[in-house]
Amino acid sequence: MKSAPIRPNQSFYVFIATANQDDQLLIAQSLRGSMPTVRLNYAQTPEQTLQCLVDYTAEYYNFPRLLILDLEMAHRQLAWHLLEAIRVHYPTLTIVMTSLDYRSATRRQAYTLGAHAFIGKSKDWDQWKEQVDGLAHYWLKLAILPGQPLF
Repeated sequence: MKSAPIRPNQSFYVFIATANQDDQLLIAQSLRGSMPTVRLNYAQTPEQTLQCLVDYTAEYYNFPRLLILDLEMAHRQLAWHLLEAIRVHYPTLTIVMTSLDYRSATRRQAYTLGAHAFIGKSKDWDQWKEQVDGLAHYWLKLAILPGQPLF
């Protein structure tokens, strides 16, 4: 049975894991512009990210449907371990990984470890904003994510 898209008045939880506060603000602005009822939570370290997910599990109604995970939030190897741990413990959580490093090997590693999408962040602010706007439009308006309620 397919889930229906979220109605505009429903809450939709998104978790943004990045140490870059400018990215947090830009992503939040784009997500809210695409869906005003979106509820956002943030983490700046891998430890905070895992702890927040544990806390959200205890409150099922607050569990995010989408995680935007920045590869640069930690040392590269630690970030890969974080992605692996999230995938093992939260197999239905949709993960979009972002990174300034969008070489083929980096993208392949992200997908191999369980990311659902990979966005290579542009160093140009206006292009990065366009990318985030596209991310918000696709994941909040077009895609049907696990756990979305039926109409």
